[in-house]
Amino acid sequence: MAGLFQGLELGKRALISHQYELTTAGHNMANVNTPGYSRQRAVLAATDPMISTVGRFGSGVRIASVNQARDMFLTAQYRQGNDQLNRWGARQKAMNEVENIFQEPSSSGFSKTLDSFFSAWQTLSQNPESSAGRAAVREQASLVVNAFHQMSNSLSDLQKSLDDQVGGMVTKINGLAANIAEINRQVARAELGGEKANDLRDRRDQAIDELSQYADVHVIEMNNGVARVFIGSMELVEQNSSNRLATMITGNGDQTQTTVVWQGGTSPVTVAGGELAGLIESRDQLLPQYRAQLDELAAGIVQEVNTLHRTGYGIDGATGRDFFTATGITADTISVSADVTNDLNKIGASLSGGPGDNAVALSIANLQKTLTMDSASSTFNDFYGKIVGAVGVRSSEANDAKTNADLVLQQIEFSRQSIQGVSLDEEMANLIAAQHAYDAAARIISTMDSAINTVINDMGVGR
Repeated sequence: MAGLFQGLELGKRALISHQYELTTAGHNMANVNTPGYSRQRAVLAATDPMISTVGRFGSGVRIASVNQARDMFLTAQYRQGNDQLNRWGARQKAMNEVENIFQEPSSSGFSKTLDSFFSAWQTLSQNPESSAGRAAVREQASLVVNAFHQMSNSLSDLQKSLDDQVGGMVTKINGLAANIAEINRQVARAELGGEKANDLRDRRDQAIDELSQYADVHVIEMNNGVARVFIGSMELVEQNSSNRLATMITGNGDQTQTTVVWQGGTSPVTVAGGELAGLIESRDQLLPQYRAQLDELAAGIVQEVNTLHRTGYGIDGATGRDFFTATGITADTISVSADVTNDLNKIGASLSGGPGDNAVALSIANLQKTLTMDSASSTFNDFYGKIVGAVGVRSSEANDAKTNADLVLQQIEFSRQSIQGVSLDEEMANLIAAQHAYDAAARIISTMDSAINTVINDMGVGR
């Protein structure tokens, strides 16, 4: 039945419960700037009443649970936005590098170099026998060749850099997956009694948030508290173990690249978001496209110049020679022929071989304005301008997409933090309310103790 000692027990329960309230509010305030922390609430509930001969009497209060403030829908939206932000960020970075490679518009860019090459032929046509004019043609041709080589090598280096980053990204993903699996084990063990391991869950959620930077992930939380993490349709983290990603080198010679596979398998992993997706897209789609277009331009210049040059006579009276090496029809293999490199007199500027004949030199100079590319719809400079324009469009697209993704992510994060973030003003109010409740509980115990003292000492019970 209800009595004074039950009153002491009631006060003790109140002290303990409000002490937990104070501790929880203090814990929230201490972690106001902790990344990934979600505020917690001590939920109070009345204890079961005591039964007496005159009815049921309340027996006090208890902590029913310590809940974590978290919106799983916003968390999923955040991770989706985060993987898209980093996907476009990787593409933006790659496209900025490509823009630096092409360096257009510029007074020293490839367009000016190509113009100077055809201008040298134009100058030679004014005096076909001029050694200085022939030397200028060969020099400008070498500059064109070097420009092609530099752009091609820079694109190859960038592609190799992206490939190296893909391998590094796999290492990061595996490390995070192992960490999430270990936290899963700790959460499952801590929650065997039915209570929530809130701080462990925060650590796990933060690790999954970080993982979403690198790949598109989605999460299924099981009844036992563990989180299953998927990349695409494949499970990266299962219970308290992780399925590791691996890399496989494909291709041969200089044309090798790193392919992401599941450990023990050979099928490529499909990654639709995150920095890893941006790296793979840039490496496998964007850069090969620009290299192929450069190769097409190089092949066009070699073929058109050589076709005309073969009809020309050098000062030595011979004809049928190539100006560029016939087999070098890519941006990294284009070169001036050995004949022209070794002997200026072998440059075929004349159609008849007679003195003053400049027909071939003039025809080659006129290639600058001839529609030779894109099924005879573009000049060489027009074609190169389309490459540069496409690079600019893709770069602008990546910049805009990254900016938009960043804005969306900021809005999602603002909404998420409005739910799970710590407000110092709110926590101060909770702290003061819990303090008053604690003081009141102490007053209950003091009053009950005074009443017991009256019964024992003042009423003679102790005699």
